[in-house]
Amino acid sequence: FVDRMLKTYINSKGLSDNVVMIGKVSMQLLYKLIKLADIVAIPSLYEAGVPYAALEVLALRKPLMTSNLPFITEFLDAKDVILVNPYDPISLSKTLHNIIYSGREELRKIADRGYLKAERIFSPKEYSKKVITLYEEVVGGIS
Repeated sequence: FVDRMLKTYINSKGLSDNVVMIGKVSMQLLYKLIKLADIVAIPSLYEAGVPYAALEVLALRKPLMTSNLPFITEFLDAKDVILVNPYDPISLSKTLHNIIYSGREELRKIADRGYLKAERIFSPKEYSKKVITLYEEVVGGIS
């Protein structure tokens, strides 16, 4: 039902050449599609723990537009990604429009900053250090 409504809306606005609804795909195809994209928008409202979808986009060195909600901003900030209010579709649309038309160089800068942040914080070495520190704190607190 929702897919039909979205397709009808997309067609009514003349966006069918710019918006493609592909449905569920394999991870391999998903990564190929992300690599083809100019920017990836994930205006998520819900996430448990680390926002893995956002990290996967950053690892592929693509500019990311995502929610300015705590589960995202705990890891990423406006220097690394484009943060938007997911409850404001008009602002989300304007932000996406503005960033797309700001030029490829600006998109590349955003992608590079996001990639470096993800690499710095979530590299296996850094992530292991954080897990070890957490375990040491827990074990140290048991007496």
